[in-house]
Amino acid sequence: MNKILNKLFLLIAIAVVIPVFTSCSDNNGDTSSDYAQGIVGTYNGYMTGTVGGTLPIDKISDVNITVAYVSENNATLTLNETISTAVGDIPLNVTCPVTTSGKDGKTQIVGKATATFENPIYIMDQKLTELSITVDGMIDSTGAAEINIKDATTGGFMVTVTFNGNANSNYDYAQGIVGTYNGDMTGSAGGMAIDKISDVNITVAYVSENAATLTLNETIPTVVGDIPLNVTCPVATSVKDGKTQIAGNVTANFENPIDIMGAPISALPITVDGTIDSTGVAVINIKDAATGGFMVTVTFNGTLVAAK
Repeated sequence: MNKILNKLFLLIAIAVVIPVFTSCSDNNGDTSSDYAQGIVGTYNGYMTGTVGGTLPIDKISDVNITVAYVSENNATLTLNETISTAVGDIPLNVTCPVTTSGKDGKTQIVGKATATFENPIYIMDQKLTELSITVDGMIDSTGAAEINIKDATTGGFMVTVTFNGNANSNYDYAQGIVGTYNGDMTGSAGGMAIDKISDVNITVAYVSENAATLTLNETIPTVVGDIPLNVTCPVATSVKDGKTQIAGNVTANFENPIDIMGAPISALPITVDGTIDSTGVAVINIKDAATGGFMVTVTFNGTLVAAK
């Protein structure tokens, strides 16, 4: 009986390793996470605010803000909108560099830029040809955004607006999980608990909108010998409850068949599902598809150690 369980343990380790790849950072402020990749896209919503400190502006609907990727944790935010106020129209046509970080499961953005006016504008009898602005806000992993824009010169007295919106339906969740992950796996095989498998590395590569590949190259030492697991699993991404969902399946092929309960196994179909939030915290469930998880059921928890 023990021999059989040990062999099952082997299988589990193998299957477990595959989905591990999707694990994510558990640190809200992990500087190794590239939060900028996860917020790229066009956001549509509305703006409200004040001008001159006390004059409210009418709600502006159908406002678009575009976020473009620059480099790790750096992006640009572009707004082209005219704000109609009691003291005249204010054209805010600006591309603002922003830095990104993670906090409370959301991506924070902070930046500043100068809005230049082709034709001078007048606010409270002041002639302005440009306006220094600051940008800050948060975007969660569902694409919901709240962004504050105000003039830096007078602490927001001249212009203070808040944008509330959501990413367009083509929001690309796959970009937010790209990188290399390191972590451990726990679970069971044949209903029996397996020892924790530590220091497993997985690489997630971007393929196309909401599609990625998860690659694992790991040798798993077991009581019946070492098992080299070299696999690339395609996964699809979507969103639910503020987190990015991943789902995929792959077949683990063994160069040398594994003997389990007297049956040589050269391949094992595996399913992967789980969630990853915008700070990189992930919970990934992995099980064999052939027996509904009886052979292998594992959960991977890990940390993003290198963003790409």
